[in-house]
Amino acid sequence: MGLDQYLYAEKYYSPYNKTDKRYEDFNKIVELVEATDIIEPDYPSALVRVKVAQWRKANQIHKWFVDACQGGEDDCRDAYVELSSLQSLKEVCKQVVENPSIAEDYLPTQSGFFFGGEEYDEYYLEQLQDTISVIEKLEAMGNEWSFVYSSSW
Repeated sequence: MGLDQYLYAEKYYSPYNKTDKRYEDFNKIVELVEATDIIEPDYPSALVRVKVAQWRKANQIHKWFVDACQGGEDDCRDAYVELSSLQSLKEVCKQVVENPSIAEDYLPTQSGFFFGGEEYDEYYLEQLQDTISVIEKLEAMGNEWSFVYSSSW
């Protein structure tokens, strides 16, 4: 029990015709998930979602997503996140890691039911380092992916 957070990457596959390179990819996906018998053959499409990050009680990261991507509404719903927003989060994390004295102003913690600690300690900074690493990997994925943040507690 507690604050669990996830970031997913999504990619949409919808081949136009059988000569489209995505048609082969689409067929591989359909076979892997054993959905061959239920796919609509006239309108083939698939949405692939993979988990690319997971945090546990990183309430400062959660607060950032709620404020920046969910309009301040902390309601456990999925929130689509632009790559540019993730890059902004990375830059804030870098600034705080370089100068921890600004943490409370730039990336404050958030209290909540089993949301974890509110100290600006080594664990807090470790969560920021992990977030920076994840976003750097995502930047290399290109523009064909979209991102979704999800949380629960």
